[in-house]
Amino acid sequence: MVDYSILNTKSLPFSAKEDFYRELQNFFMILNYLRDKGYYKSIRSMVDVKSLDIIESTNLQKLLGEIRDRDMKRRVTSLFTNKIIPFEYPISTTGEELGLLEYRYLDERVDEIGYADVFQTLLISFNSDEKWNKDRLNLKKIILEESGDYIEQEVEIYNVSKIEHLDSNSEIFEKIDNEKIENLIKNFKETYKTIFKKLEFSIDIVKDIEYLDKRVLRDAIAILYQLEIGKKELTDFRYSGESESVMNNPELKESI
Repeated sequence: MVDYSILNTKSLPFSAKEDFYRELQNFFMILNYLRDKGYYKSIRSMVDVKSLDIIESTNLQKLLGEIRDRDMKRRVTSLFTNKIIPFEYPISTTGEELGLLEYRYLDERVDEIGYADVFQTLLISFNSDEKWNKDRLNLKKIILEESGDYIEQEVEIYNVSKIEHLDSNSEIFEKIDNEKIENLIKNFKETYKTIFKKLEFSIDIVKDIEYLDKRVLRDAIAILYQLEIGKKELTDFRYSGESESVMNNPELKESI
């Protein structure tokens, strides 16, 4: 799976500033969840978000000039300046390269949204309209076969525009979790630093972990990963105590 999600730029602009301000906190909560769990390194779009109208006829620069509340201006600025999860563009692979002609949603062409299907990743939308207030979107996908025939398929993609949609889309996050656990099991030494940000490992653990029985290794890594992303707390498990190397290191002992 890719390590980025897709931004639905068609969910902009909002019809009124009040609507955008009201939904801003919700959008922050979504991004904070994805960042804290380490699910995506960036959010990609086909166009630069800063060039889009945030409110009808009002782009980001104009909007910031009109905001008088300092706290609100700070929050809006932090959203679009990569403070939480970086926004990146353009999406590298084009639909034409993949043999796709177009995607449609509610009879509107939505190729950018279709990339969530292409890369089997999450679509992130602003809750600016009821049509985006869904945890799944059903798209029509049109493909050109080598024979020259057109094929139309219906595909379902994961979408989140409200914090509640994160729970109902737990399936895609479970896939990410399982993939990360498998990568750790196969190559712990090369991958653990990119996944574990809260947990520290002693040199002895890193050196010897590959010699563990595979079943024990799988269970141990699954537990450590659950601790890392906050699915479990240390008190949820029974354990016999810290290793000697941890007990003799005040900094590591304090972090447990």
